[in-house]
Amino acid sequence: KSYFVCDHQRSVFLYLCALNHTCKLTGYPCSSYSDFLSGQCLQCESFKPASCPVL
Repeated sequence: KSYFVCDHQRSVFLYLCALNHTCKLTGYPCSSYSDFLSGQCLQCESFKPASCPVL
């Protein structure tokens, strides 16, 4: 289990994961933060012909 003091530390963790290919991080496009909070941005199929980017 990892604990982070702030988002800045998490950004270093995510960067290292991307370099080492130890995590699969997927970006989900979303029109707004409220859409994200309501769970409307979790399907890559709705963004065809593009897809969700993987870091």
